[in-house]
Amino acid sequence: MHFGREDPRPQPSIRTHGDDVSVRRRLRSVPTKIEVREPGVAGVYWVPDGPGPHPAVVALSGSGGGIPGWWGSLLAPHGIAVLAAAYFGIDPLPTAICEIPVETVVAAAEWLRRRPEIRQGRVGLIGGSKGAELSLLAASTFPDHFGPVVAIAPQSVAWFGYDPRGRVRGLSFRSSWSIGGEPVPFVPAVRGLLPERTDLGLRSVGVYLAALEQSEAVAAAAIAVERANGPLLLLSGGEDAACPASLMAEMICDRMAAHGRSEGVQRLHFPECGHVIIRPWPKGQMPPTPFDNGGTPEALDAAHEAALPEVVRHLTAAS
Repeated sequence: MHFGREDPRPQPSIRTHGDDVSVRRRLRSVPTKIEVREPGVAGVYWVPDGPGPHPAVVALSGSGGGIPGWWGSLLAPHGIAVLAAAYFGIDPLPTAICEIPVETVVAAAEWLRRRPEIRQGRVGLIGGSKGAELSLLAASTFPDHFGPVVAIAPQSVAWFGYDPRGRVRGLSFRSSWSIGGEPVPFVPAVRGLLPERTDLGLRSVGVYLAALEQSEAVAAAAIAVERANGPLLLLSGGEDAACPASLMAEMICDRMAAHGRSEGVQRLHFPECGHVIIRPWPKGQMPPTPFDNGGTPEALDAAHEAALPEVVRHLTAAS
């Protein structure tokens, strides 16, 4: 997985929130960036202009790791305080996703809740792909800490580990996460099955589809999303070539329904979009990548314009 409505076109009714004057005033504000390097927390904090109190969110990277600071540039102008927090990929954190403590996200949330400009209550979570997996797992395991969750290319189970540099062997049969020092039950890769190489790069969706056929492992590794305080917002692309995010979004919705929590989840589906739905780069400037993420730049641009206002709306709701 690499990160990263039935009608993917932007809808005028969701482009603004409140009156046009207040939206333009908010978007003219200039957020403040603060580098955070404290025990247990590494990232960049984006503070919206104005006294607050502001809704707050912890933003998590996908399998590329590091600090996803671009979430701050997208969300802080809308009045959302953003702690873009690293959980691997920078010193002194691990270089691969292998038994990463979920408590890392809790530490980031506690750091945010100590800020005087933050709205009281639970903080939000946002992430794509592996960051979505970690967000859903953290919100389900530590529901007292987290409110609204946005999961882009959502994962319904905890997966095997991953090393973006390809240097650590055996991660396909070790958990990505740990809780209380113990590995989280996970779905392993199918032995001998590798990503497909296309003209656009590595296409890994088949690896994950095959792994989901392991019914016992899937049942043991299913994320207990019904325990999250929520609400959950799931964004999936119908042409995702990195992972079967659409299928897993359905699995999450089905699990929520089975536990009487249907009202706690909303899904936005973009049939022509790939793995990335909200882009960190400007329109028309997609950078080269070694991965085939699926979809087209045009579908991504349309999805981005439609989805971002809904993400803002979701994260600014009372936690």
